[in-house]
Amino acid sequence: ANGADYLGIGTMFATTSKEDATPVSLETMNAIMDATHLPAVAIGGISQKNLSEFKGTKIDGIAVISAILAQNDIRQAAHALRNGVNLYLRSQIKKVLTIAGSDSSGGAGIQADLKTMSALHTYGMSAITALTAQNTTGVYGIMDISPEFLKNQIDCIFSDIYPDAIKIGMVSQPQLVECIAERLSYYKAKNIVVDPVMVSTSGSQLMQNDATVKLLECLIPLADIVTPNLSEAEIMAEMKIETKEDMVKAAKKIAQHYHGYILIKGGHFSGNADDL
Repeated sequence: ANGADYLGIGTMFATTSKEDATPVSLETMNAIMDATHLPAVAIGGISQKNLSEFKGTKIDGIAVISAILAQNDIRQAAHALRNGVNLYLRSQIKKVLTIAGSDSSGGAGIQADLKTMSALHTYGMSAITALTAQNTTGVYGIMDISPEFLKNQIDCIFSDIYPDAIKIGMVSQPQLVECIAERLSYYKAKNIVVDPVMVSTSGSQLMQNDATVKLLECLIPLADIVTPNLSEAEIMAEMKIETKEDMVKAAKKIAQHYHGYILIKGGHFSGNADDL
């Protein structure tokens, strides 16, 4: 009820550390994996000899004791098991979806998101909400994607490569906000980060006023964390932010209408760029 971080499933095989445990079948293990989005590790009697039995299953990892600690060469045993995990278990690379606008200069939007995802060794995917013509001096054009095409992009991703996390950036129209909220709810998406992109770094307005209202009503409540900059936090909290103390006050005001985590970015402060 308080929220588990992961599951341990076992015992998988007979083991001296759990002599009274009844082994769990691979079919039952897969059924447990199908019933939850939580990561899970198999435990109990796993060794280099039986590791191949997990090939094609849905388990995220394994937990072992004697397969390493009872071996003559611990380093070699750990190395062999790691190679076996990479060979037999499904890919451990996390899959991340960015739903955002395209930045032609590559400094923001999906381009920056995908670069970040690659740097953090995750598999990045994208659903584009808008095309922009911009560079470091400003935004010179915005062409929105239709809600129907955005829905098509999201459906293609979730129906084939279910993302482990979603990051939402620029969404300029209320119909697009509604489309995203509906699709994420439909697919029971998890680990949702909402970066309420309302104003670009160069000062250009990127979101229509009615889209801002929809964002606060439909999308923010689905988020696990929101990451507004100072200007966006001022809009969300309906107050001016000039100090760190104001950032804390703004977060408390936002928290009255939202139950996830709040990170206010301080990059627009003169003299420091502290995030709180």
